[in-house]
Amino acid sequence: MIKVIDVKDKDEFEEGLKERGWKRGSFDGKEGFIKEEEKWLWVCLIYNSSAQFISFPLEESSKVHSEGVKKLSEEIKALSERLDFTTFGRIECG
Repeated sequence: MIKVIDVKDKDEFEEGLKERGWKRGSFDGKEGFIKEEEKWLWVCLIYNSSAQFISFPLEESSKVHSEGVKKLSEEIKALSERLDFTTFGRIECG
């Protein structure tokens, strides 16, 4: 899981996700956004001023999972450049 702590404008954050190909969906009964990549399913749950990103491998492999988390981190970095928020010190992985 990767957590972004300083979501300033929830609507703008959601719009940025949509522009990058994320689609509205639900996960574990919570509304959020989902993006399917070649080997992963990514989920983003947005709260008042934070967001949680989760990467699931489509095949059972620790290597594929690690690659998915790395690619998701790159996705979040690209999103941060569009939305002008910094990820330094504001991302937790675990």
